[in-house]
Amino acid sequence: MILSEAVYYFAMRGFGFLDNFPVGGLGVIKALTYGDNKPSHKEVLGFAEKWSTYLDYATLCLWIRWEKLI
Repeated sequence: MILSEAVYYFAMRGFGFLDNFPVGGLGVIKALTYGDNKPSHKEVLGFAEKWSTYLDYATLCLWIRWEKLI
């Protein structure tokens, strides 16, 4: 986990900010990448809009997916 994602994790767990989503986070981008097709910033924002109010859970699921891909 890189620093920016660690800050998001701390905000989610430590302060209870449940609607956080690191749009430019490496783990999020890598988890949403299929083959060589990296999602655009707009596509990641579209994903985030669909999961609004559950973004912390979506983020954790994406990080877990990314860890399994490594």
